[in-house]
Amino acid sequence: MGAVASGEELQGNLDPQQLQESQGSTEPLECQEPESPEQTCINSIAERLNDGEVVALILPYLLPTHWRAVGSTCKADHTVVLPSYSRVSKLAKSSTLIELIHAGEVNAAALRLWQLSGIDAGELTMPKLVNATYTWAHYARPCGKLRTVRRSVHLPILMAEVPREAGAVPSQGIQATMRSELVVVQAAVLLGRAIGRSIDEVDKLAMVPTDAPGKLEGRLGVVCQRSRKDTEATALMWATRFGVRWVEMLLKQGADPAFVTPSGWTALLYGAVFQSRGISNDGSTDSGDQYGGYRRRARGVIGPLVDAGAVPTPTLPLGEFLDVFSPSPIDVPLVGPLEVARMEAIAGTGWSDSLLGRLPPAPPAVPAA
Repeated sequence: MGAVASGEELQGNLDPQQLQESQGSTEPLECQEPESPEQTCINSIAERLNDGEVVALILPYLLPTHWRAVGSTCKADHTVVLPSYSRVSKLAKSSTLIELIHAGEVNAAALRLWQLSGIDAGELTMPKLVNATYTWAHYARPCGKLRTVRRSVHLPILMAEVPREAGAVPSQGIQATMRSELVVVQAAVLLGRAIGRSIDEVDKLAMVPTDAPGKLEGRLGVVCQRSRKDTEATALMWATRFGVRWVEMLLKQGADPAFVTPSGWTALLYGAVFQSRGISNDGSTDSGDQYGGYRRRARGVIGPLVDAGAVPTPTLPLGEFLDVFSPSPIDVPLVGPLEVARMEAIAGTGWSDSLLGRLPPAPPAVPAA
């Protein structure tokens, strides 16, 4: 394991009382002892193995969130698990998520994420891990909870997850909040990869909002409020709904821009529909980060996907598309990003130009003096 960067100044941000309110739980952060000392050890793992084998053979293949279950079985298991759990718990409170991941302290990072948000990384696929982390970071709603946490409690904990660079002026306001959300989700992606999840893992998510507008003939937008079924997506496909910086972050983590799910969804198709329906942030408004000139901003989430090698091939059956995105003027058997750009987009929009090849050639490079 690598050395962990110093994080003593963060200790106050992980006050147990504040954390319990943040994740909506009063459960202590240490292994729980059995309800009574007389509780039977008939199911004890420690009683069935030799000394040291639980720590050597069992714990390395489980995350600390699962150590809690092992240590709560009976007194014998609690005694064996508690020292390892206490060491990792102390480490989890000493540094940020991203620092722990970079230091190779995967167990501590997994435990810290659970302490912060109630998310058990070992129980979620990569798309659901990313979505759950964003839901906690953005909406202040812990995993598995219906109620949200007070923003006054949530924001200091969230912003403490961004390591402060030496000499840097602390950012404030909405920009700081958005960058903190991005850092936490990036840490969750790195954690997922560290525990064996594929960056291109597929699962079903509620990708399409219930109020996603429709499109009629003549590219006319129409209000459409109805329930939508969950659809297949990877983490990169999930990111197309939220804006450029999210797409670029997932691409930097190695996400495949040309990946096709078993049903036929692609990141480029999701991105094209989200841009067409006005669902996706365009990159100029989703944070204070700079995205270059107007032409680059107007390309939205399509720009970085095309630049990364995504190919606008029709892959999704029309019925599957209309199940979640009707009404639409598209009537071809297989739907792809080009069909969306041709039949739904207004001519001259940057993202559709990127797909249809209508962008003017780039100006020639100026030779060095």
